[in-house]
Amino acid sequence: MSNPTAAQLSTLPFEKHPKPASPDPALDDVADKYIVASEHEEVPSYTCTEARQILRKVDLALIPVLVLIYLHKNMDQFIVSYLVPMQKGKPTNVLKQLNMTADDWSMITTFQTIPSVFFEVPSNLLMKKFGPRFHFMRIVLLWSLSGAMGALAKNKGGLWATRFFLGVLEAGVYPGILAHLTYWYRPDEIAVRMIGVATAAAFSSIFDALLAWAITYIDGLHGISSWQWYFIILGLVGVPVAAIVWFFLPNYPETARFLTPREKQILISRLPASSSRRSDANWDPKAIWSELKSPLIYVFTGMQLFQNIGTYGLQFWLPSIIASFGFTTTQSSQLLNIPPTVVGLCASFFWAWLSDQTLGVPKLLYLIGAIAWTMTSFFCLAFVKNKVPRESGLLENSEVSTSFFAVLWPWRSQTMKGATSTAFVFSFQNGMAQWSGMIGGSLLLSHTKYAPRYTIPFMVCVIFQFVAGLTATYGWYLSRHTERAIRQEAKLRKDEARQQRLEGSQEKS
Repeated sequence: MSNPTAAQLSTLPFEKHPKPASPDPALDDVADKYIVASEHEEVPSYTCTEARQILRKVDLALIPVLVLIYLHKNMDQFIVSYLVPMQKGKPTNVLKQLNMTADDWSMITTFQTIPSVFFEVPSNLLMKKFGPRFHFMRIVLLWSLSGAMGALAKNKGGLWATRFFLGVLEAGVYPGILAHLTYWYRPDEIAVRMIGVATAAAFSSIFDALLAWAITYIDGLHGISSWQWYFIILGLVGVPVAAIVWFFLPNYPETARFLTPREKQILISRLPASSSRRSDANWDPKAIWSELKSPLIYVFTGMQLFQNIGTYGLQFWLPSIIASFGFTTTQSSQLLNIPPTVVGLCASFFWAWLSDQTLGVPKLLYLIGAIAWTMTSFFCLAFVKNKVPRESGLLENSEVSTSFFAVLWPWRSQTMKGATSTAFVFSFQNGMAQWSGMIGGSLLLSHTKYAPRYTIPFMVCVIFQFVAGLTATYGWYLSRHTERAIRQEAKLRKDEARQQRLEGSQEKS
């Protein structure tokens, strides 16, 4: 086929465009497997402008609901990080009322993490059978009930039990959200959407900090301690969240009521053959076996595990660490948790946007950059004595550790094929990486011993970050052909859209 002009390209879907020349003979086969649409599909002609308008409609209908789900999930998950500093030194402090030590408290991460390891995969595989709307509504309702039960705890055993069942019931949320996005977007379009959803994690920390600060003023109201109010309020919030999910979350492009028949056809046809589809089987054992035989699943899992270990401990104990810095009162120190969150949010959007704009740069370099920056922040936290630079180290750590996943998940989505493969890989990788919740939280469990410098725990975090960098390098080596092919395809599409805009402006003038 001769090279078509930009005007001719504008009338064709992207999958019918000529592919760029492959620098590696093996690249064509890999690219065909992952990014070429099925030839038997009837593909309508459309322009880049029309596709962009459809994606905007999908963004407005889908992303806000997913953000709300993830926001509530993270507020429930990390609530325990904000309870220890509340009413510190008073009889209503949660550690005193439940007769718990710092070691006992750190065990919460273990009881909450173990269920996620084992229930992520089955929960995510059930999403295809029952549909995303019911899947997420069920999870939100049940985990909210379990979370609210934490207010009834009378000892550490009772609290551990409620957090264990919370881990069981919320398993599959994050990998389910990632898998749901693959039904709607191409791999190179997912990065910014994933960060849009991950924004919820950032805002959850802000809301948790603000709620912790506000609830300290109602400590003892109706005979209920502030930490108990925390559990009750978040549990009650789950009811309207579940209702919103049930009435507003779209299941699949084929059944989306906000799209016209033509828009549905365009949206589905522009997806690569590797994307998840409603027509895929609910359960495909061959796809799971194929993924288990692939070294990629273990390399990417290790990559996430080591990175999480290096940052999870800091995230879990962040409110207590900030309070130990001695900036201000214990109540006001809750508000100091907000700046690291805001900076991390902004950095994540920038990192995702930059990785999408610089299509000539391998994704590996962005991961290595994020890891190196995280290591630098840990060095700063470990060896700098001044309080202000140490707070800056917290800001740096938050921004780059979040930015790591802005690149990791879109890259990983390029290497999967079909609904079962996507659901299994996302849940397996995220579930196994949850071991970091136990290991990472334990790194700083004796935080009073190391306060206020935490030199040894922070240097251990540096080691895990370095191992994550080595694993990322090997992962890129295994998937470099696919990663390069998708960057080339994305660049061609961006060039086409730019040419269409130029021609459109010339016609108007």
